[in-house]
Amino acid sequence: MLRLALGLLLFGHGMRRVSRWFGGAGLRSGIEELRRAGLRGGALTALVVGGGQVLAGVLFVSGALTSIAVMSATGVMLVAATVKAKNGLWLQRDGREFAFVLIVTSVAPGFTGPGAYSADALLGIASIPAWTGLMPALAGLLAGLSVCLAVHVPTMSSAA
Repeated sequence: MLRLALGLLLFGHGMRRVSRWFGGAGLRSGIEELRRAGLRGGALTALVVGGGQVLAGVLFVSGALTSIAVMSATGVMLVAATVKAKNGLWLQRDGREFAFVLIVTSVAPGFTGPGAYSADALLGIASIPAWTGLMPALAGLLAGLSVCLAVHVPTMSSAA
């Protein structure tokens, strides 16, 4: 149930960033949001962020390649938390709260496995030791941090 709800939310969120699906404002809006947050890269950055959310969503819903879904979701949502940083923590002020919730819930299937009703179970790769869930979570966070550092545009105050 967690995997399904998480996957649908990530898929919808990603599609809203890069298209007009689910009430999204389109790719141009996604580009502008990232620019306002101080990230460069334009369409490529918006497509990577939105595409990462869509990929993670599809993988979580199907229960396929759960470790890749964990990496993608945690990385992309760390970027989202960075974008929302100036707004503080709480969702009422468009803060990072929802991004943090998605990061934590995205990590859970890495530790618990995708479950019996998953593509990973059908492929015989669902039963992995719980401690291995740490690796995709850390890899995703490292990837997200790398993206933030690579595309962040320093302001005068942060450059000094």
